Amino acid sequence: MAEQRRESEARSLTQRIKLALAQMGLLLLVLFLTFTGATMVFGSASQAAMVFGLGDSSMEEQATVVRIESDTMSKSSGYGTRTVSLPVLTFRHMGHSYELSPQAVSGDRHFTVGETVSVIFPPGEPEKALLREFLQESWIVPMILGLMLLTGVPFFAFGLWHLTFGES
Repeated sequence: MAEQRRESEARSLTQRIKLALAQMGLLLLVLFLTFTGATMVFGSASQAAMVFGLGDSSMEEQATVVRIESDTMSKSSGYGTRTVSLPVLTFRHMGHSYELSPQAVSGDRHFTVGETVSVIFPPGEPEKALLREFLQESWIVPMILGLMLLTGVPFFAFGLWHLTFGES
């Protein structure tokens, strides 16, 4: 009898430990998703503020593509990689030369060496130059995805909690 009681207590302790680990895992997943969504929203909001804040006060210069750099990135599907070509641009402003290397470009846009493009930047800050054609859409997708993630996390957490720990 005492042996069965000890076995029952051991099983009960094991179940409580498993439950605690599952709860901690769920909490970590929800925190990760929330942090990711918030980072996307705040990052894109910052980009949008810059885009809209530039407005009429922005400076614009013509830049020249001086070389194309290739970068290998993982495909969004998670399988394989793809090579993207990013332009390196130079432009002059008030007698100084600046080099710009965008981290992303719009869609399947291909640049050629010698091509002229417009860059835009806050007055007195040419080192913050951005490709003009990329400005209008660079913040929209991360903002939408971040908002979807943030609004979906509570429903996801509730549903997963209910499936995992709810009553049968």
